[in-house]
Amino acid sequence: MEESKEEIPAPLEIKPAEGEQKRVVIKKPRLKRTRIKYSKLFEQVFDQLEKEFLSQKAKLMEELHNDLVDVIMFHISQGVEVDTICFVLDVLKYELTIEKLKQIYAGQSIKKVMGTPITLKK
Repeated sequence: MEESKEEIPAPLEIKPAEGEQKRVVIKKPRLKRTRIKYSKLFEQVFDQLEKEFLSQKAKLMEELHNDLVDVIMFHISQGVEVDTICFVLDVLKYELTIEKLKQIYAGQSIKKVMGTPITLKK
């Protein structure tokens, strides 16, 4: 068998033209500092939104608490015992919990179930 001898060409060397000017490369601005500024800004905005949300939620909870105290005090003044009122509150809590669990076991999203109000049967 004869081996075929192929000649491999030598690599070409390309040299820049002698009179040619160097190409000017424009540097792009650094974004790291800008990104850091924006991330800090977003963090501050989200912190402020969270504080505002918690403040509003606390205000609503306080109003609800005061309304329930008024209702409970009215019933106490009508002669209903505190133990009976506490028992009724426990029953309401149980009914709400069972209703929410039924919705979750039926395949509804937990986020949706916990975000929607339910109506209690009288």
